[in-house]
Amino acid sequence: MPDQIKTREWPLAIFTLAVQFACGAALATTVCSTVATMRPLGIAVFPAVAVGMLASLLHLGRPLSAGRSLSNLRHSRLSREVFVTSLFAASALVYSAAWFGGWVEWRFALGITTSALGFAAVIASAMIYTVRSQPVWNSGWVPGSFLGATLLLGASPALFMGLGTQGLTQRRELLGMVVTGSLLLSVSIVWMLIHVSRTCAERADSVTSEFSPYQFTARLGITAVSSILLAGILPIVFICGNSLGAASLSGTTPYSAVILAVIVLGTALGRMAMYEVQAGQQKF
Repeated sequence: MPDQIKTREWPLAIFTLAVQFACGAALATTVCSTVATMRPLGIAVFPAVAVGMLASLLHLGRPLSAGRSLSNLRHSRLSREVFVTSLFAASALVYSAAWFGGWVEWRFALGITTSALGFAAVIASAMIYTVRSQPVWNSGWVPGSFLGATLLLGASPALFMGLGTQGLTQRRELLGMVVTGSLLLSVSIVWMLIHVSRTCAERADSVTSEFSPYQFTARLGITAVSSILLAGILPIVFICGNSLGAASLSGTTPYSAVILAVIVLGTALGRMAMYEVQAGQQKF
């Protein structure tokens, strides 16, 4: 079972991160709906959702049967996730088209609707993991990390796109999203480590000698700390430090693409740690 999980975890990681980026981007561009430089980010909302949904099909044994996942909306969390994410994708398509076509009149209202559906999709996705059959996932750190990634991945690129002197109010709101997202991610990762450490300690005597819960926790800790440094500390220190009082963050940061890539890497490491936790649980 752990080997099967490792071969199929990356499509789920891409799916969750893509949907969360799309939701965060929708919120960030709604906050900055009158700022023309947000156009590329607004257009990117729907393609991000589409990539995530396509990647999720690779997790299925029979991708052509994916439509059957909608057959049990009343009782199945998976069905509800697919349904809400599909609504989000439809709204994202219209919202991205509004940015692409320059439809200013309805853009803010579309952004509010798309952001709300995006957050509903993020929460529905988190509920897939918080079930009794998965005790190391059945905790508040999972939805916390999902919401943190949503805010951080959406607001970070928006700050680097330059708001000009007319965007000081929007900049403060985006900074609030970055700080909140970074803190949520960091707290969630620490929470995860504590949760896993307790589970390992409780079951240390019942596992085989080939598997050491303490070594597993140490390996997991390295990934988790790297994620905190890259996606938790770096955004607050670098982005916030360079944007306070600056007319345009992009003008003061020649390495913005590198910083964004590092933030994405840190967020991805945190997500992979989440799936590593589940693989280790199979041996607890």
